[in-house]
Amino acid sequence: MLLATATALAASACGGGGGSGGRGAASLPAPTAQPGRPFDIGQVFVLEAWGLAPEDTVLTVAPGRGRTVVLRHGPPDNTVFVELRLTAGVFGAEDGDSVRLVIRPRPGIYGVDVESSRPLGRGATLVFKYPVHFSAPEGARARYRGDVAFERALAIG
Repeated sequence: MLLATATALAASACGGGGGSGGRGAASLPAPTAQPGRPFDIGQVFVLEAWGLAPEDTVLTVAPGRGRTVVLRHGPPDNTVFVELRLTAGVFGAEDGDSVRLVIRPRPGIYGVDVESSRPLGRGATLVFKYPVHFSAPEGARARYRGDVAFERALAIG
């Protein structure tokens, strides 16, 4: 069984709201993070999560079909936590047995564990959303000297 762990990092590409798109957005620094570029662990912050976490999700997927799986936070807001996008060829050959996927949110952080009964090939994309259920990790206020500067760093991630 394949086990992949993905964690939303402040310097990596994250989707969703939370940016500073309002007044003063033009004065934000130019983006320095490049989506898809690997970072050393000392260069990133792991986002902390709060509130009701999404439930574990277990599903069966046909190998030759694309699929998008959306995990949401619980009521009352039901906001999107993560989207897992799978292209038609992500599991290799179109024939064969169906694939079992298990997606488990990581307690206390913005991350998930993804288990698959077949190896994931090219074409799998995991996009985290962070509209309301994250908080600045320990050390962020000291490094960025405040919540506003940290939010600006997230907006360019």
